[in-house]
Amino acid sequence: MTAMDATVNKPELNKTLTFENSVIEKIAGLVSRNVEGVLSLDGGMMSELADRFSKTTDPTKGIDAEVGEKQVALDMEATIEYGADARQIFEEICSRTQKAIKNYTGLDVVEINLNINDVLTKKEWEQQSARKKMTSQTLSTTTELSSQWRKNDDTRKQQQRRNCIDLLKMMY
Repeated sequence: MTAMDATVNKPELNKTLTFENSVIEKIAGLVSRNVEGVLSLDGGMMSELADRFSKTTDPTKGIDAEVGEKQVALDMEATIEYGADARQIFEEICSRTQKAIKNYTGLDVVEINLNINDVLTKKEWEQQSARKKMTSQTLSTTTELSSQWRKNDDTRKQQQRRNCIDLLKMMY
C-alpha cells in the first residue's frame, strides 16, 4: 500500500443559502422607511384594509420582491412628503436598499421600481395616520367587546341550563 492509496478523499460539501421574498422585502422596507421624505410605503387598497384589522405595521407593506439565486428585483409603492424632491428620495432609497441587501445577504439588487402613489404634507399624513389608528383601535375594541359578549352569553346560557336542570330535579 502506498501513501497515495491511504489518502481518503472527502466529498465536497454542497452549500446553498436562500432567502424568502419576505426577508428581502422586510430589509428593503426597514431601510426605505428611514429615508427623509418617505411618509409611508403603501400596498394599495387591500393592504390598507388589512392594516385596519392589524395592531402592528407590516414592514413588507408596499414592497414586492423577486429573489433569484444571486439577484433581486424590487417593486415599491410610497407616499412622500409634499415639497420633497422625488428624484432625490428615489436615489436614496436605491442606494440604501442596494447596500443593505448586499451587506445582509450577498445578493445584488439589479432593479428597483418605485411608484409614488401619493404626496401629502406632514400634517395631512399625521391626520390620516391618526384616523387609521382610531379606526384600528375602534375595530379592535369592537372585536374585544363582541368576544366578551359571546363569553357572557355562553355563561348566561349555561346558567339557564343549570337552573332548568335544578328545577326539573326539584319537580321529580
